[in-house]
Amino acid sequence: MKAFRDVLDDCGLVDLGFTGFPFTWCNNRDPPNTTWLGSWSRDSFGNISKKIEATKLELKQAETRAIQGDSHENLQILRQRLNSLFEKEEKMWRQRSRSLWLANGDRNTKYSTVEQHSAVDGTISMAEVVAQVPQVVTEDMNKALIREFTAPEVELALNQMAPTKAPGPDGRLITDNVLVAFETLHYMHHNRVGRDGAMALKLDMSKAYDRVEWHFLEKIMTQLGFHHKWISLITECISTVSYSILVNGEPHGYIQPSRGLRQGDPLSPYLFLLCAEGLHSLIQKAKMDGDIQGISLCRRGPKITHLFFADDSLLFSKATANACEKIQGILAQYENASGQQVNRDKTTIYFSKHTPEASQHVIKEALGVPIIRQYEKYLGLPSLVGRNRTESFTKIKERVWQKLKGWKEKLLSQAGREILIKAVAQAIPTYSMSCFRLPAKRSELEAMVRRFWWSNNPEQRKIHWVAWRKLCKPKQMGGMGFRDLRKFNEALLAKQVWRLTHDTSSLFYRVFKAKFFPHGTILDCPSSTRGSYAWQSILKARDVISRGAVWRVGNGASINIWDHRWLLEENHRKIITPAPNILLHCTVNQLIVKPQMEWDHSLIDRLFFPHDAVAIKHTPLSNQEHPDTLTWPGNTNGEYSVRSGYRFLVDEEDKCLPATCEALPTKLNLHKRRIPVDPTCELCGECNEDAIHALWSCNQLQIVWEKESWLQSIRSTPFVDFADLLTKEVDPINQVGQKAKCYLEKYLNATDQRKPQAQPAPIARWMPPRMLRYKVNYDGVVFKDTNEAGIGIIVRDSSGLVMASLVQKVLFPHSIPRQAWAARINPICLEIGLPEQSLKVIPK
Repeated sequence: MKAFRDVLDDCGLVDLGFTGFPFTWCNNRDPPNTTWLGSWSRDSFGNISKKIEATKLELKQAETRAIQGDSHENLQILRQRLNSLFEKEEKMWRQRSRSLWLANGDRNTKYSTVEQHSAVDGTISMAEVVAQVPQVVTEDMNKALIREFTAPEVELALNQMAPTKAPGPDGRLITDNVLVAFETLHYMHHNRVGRDGAMALKLDMSKAYDRVEWHFLEKIMTQLGFHHKWISLITECISTVSYSILVNGEPHGYIQPSRGLRQGDPLSPYLFLLCAEGLHSLIQKAKMDGDIQGISLCRRGPKITHLFFADDSLLFSKATANACEKIQGILAQYENASGQQVNRDKTTIYFSKHTPEASQHVIKEALGVPIIRQYEKYLGLPSLVGRNRTESFTKIKERVWQKLKGWKEKLLSQAGREILIKAVAQAIPTYSMSCFRLPAKRSELEAMVRRFWWSNNPEQRKIHWVAWRKLCKPKQMGGMGFRDLRKFNEALLAKQVWRLTHDTSSLFYRVFKAKFFPHGTILDCPSSTRGSYAWQSILKARDVISRGAVWRVGNGASINIWDHRWLLEENHRKIITPAPNILLHCTVNQLIVKPQMEWDHSLIDRLFFPHDAVAIKHTPLSNQEHPDTLTWPGNTNGEYSVRSGYRFLVDEEDKCLPATCEALPTKLNLHKRRIPVDPTCELCGECNEDAIHALWSCNQLQIVWEKESWLQSIRSTPFVDFADLLTKEVDPINQVGQKAKCYLEKYLNATDQRKPQAQPAPIARWMPPRMLRYKVNYDGVVFKDTNEAGIGIIVRDSSGLVMASLVQKVLFPHSIPRQAWAARINPICLEIGLPEQSLKVIPK
């Protein structure tokens, strides 16, 4: 301004004065004159308070109608209008009172009142929040954390960071939260929860990662018991961050934050979970004090108060004013300490069936959040699946459609389309199929993918030169390795069944066991219609585990002799000897002599067929009474995986595929494929030669089948195809194994089996161990004639002297388990006084 005045003085210019308005923007201009300004002020700001009150009343009436079952379409419009009016009001008062209005605000809910009191009084401190967190880090954990980093450790950590894997703690499955939340919301939707009802509060944290206070994180880590060196290292990682802004592709500026965690950093999810421990501990304390009562799905079931996954939070409580007030206090306390802020515009509340409307209104006004009829989605999946299940999963089809119909996809080669189908189109439904059995949309998805594979366009239908079932075979079997979505869906759901039999410490297991199978296992619980659609989907996948899993005998108390699969031979897993009625529910432990832990040979020989008796005696027993274990033979570690489960389902279907699918080169099949042959059977000349005729119903085969008397009763029965024949219940299943064994023995006796000459094994030199060390060599051999195995163990010192040896014959024919028998050397070595840490065990 001084420079302007200096110019006026240098030029000799003076102020002549003026008449009228002091501002040129309103000096006799049209329309911005005084009349227009007054009208514009009244319309835009003068009655804004009345507009806010009118909109609030209109929104309240719309929410009441929505609770009673009316449409929700108008709610979102009214909320947006109210937020717009609030923004205008804040702009108006900002010009008048500067920052005072923004600092204090005037949305006078009880929630805001609690926050203001917390900030003014200072009674809620960070120390009070942190004090509720228990110490869980032990001294041994700290020693492992603060020791020097080595190159192998860093390499191992880097290799675990897969480029397509989302960062986050390993071992915690998102489906745990999904399934527990869905079951709880389903229970609230269909049942009256107590006299007062229940509520579910879905929190939305505004900029959750960006608002984390570093000092609060440091205090939490100290309270958890982390070593100060480790805390300093973590603090250094998060506080030495700087940002720049890209302008036209070039970085500009330097921004040094004072709080927050970086998005995308693999370390950030771990650190955010540590911060969430503060909120978790506050809720747990309120639960123990009786201020908050969670929701239990059944009597003696665990009470669920909250579910956290990353920055997604879902709180459950009784729908009472006291519980609401306590939740307000907890949230305000946590916000004040951690820097987090609840976004009340996006936070929603859901009430259970028959919750009194008066209570709903009081809680809604207190929390200042909207009421919804149901949560459409939780963690990306539909929270409530009704009768119209196809509509619930429409989004999956739409997402696949969007990926396949683009112009870039139409330019892909055959190899490019293969990668797109495997990596995108068939991967999109995987998350949903982990929790739900997809309805008819699954076949529509496959049809869309098939059309894209053959025509580059999911809308066009062209000739499919090879059946999709064949393309789903592995490449080594002549297919393309595409997934059969039905089998893959079953394999994914079977994983949940497996976890409900093994992961007994998880909340997922405790909730579902208490409600659905409190007195048994998921494999034994009866099917019922109660429970959410997720539970119904899991129940239908039990059969995969029942057909493929094998019990490993420990004390034998959990294994039913006749119903369960527990024998060692791959093709002889179940007992096929008919069970006497009085012994139907007997368990394997009744066949074991205790405390010797040996089989009762005389009892076994009396009860079972010879081949069953031999298989039982060849099953090894532990020296100690360990509990029985359910294992999956598809993996060497005995654990179920989706890959091995899918492979099991594919192999299971392929066993009878050629005949049941008319894939044999019979004359009729050749004729159908335009091969110029007469479809009439050459042997009988009466009927067309299809699979059922060539293998079963031809008159010339009478000489073959008449030798089996047990087949004569169904020889005259007509069958539509070979699959119909295989599904016919000819005899009880426990007789099939005996007949198959007899056929196998006849075949082996009739064929000339010449054993190949064994090649001499290369000579291996024995190397002595180091000084003060002992080397244990062991090996096993199988005697096929007697169906037995022999094991040998020898212990030598550094000079080659033999310290101990053992030779034993066992009733066990398999190579891998017999080496496990030989590996039971610790008792031998301890018996002769050799310390375990001085041993080096080497199989020959």
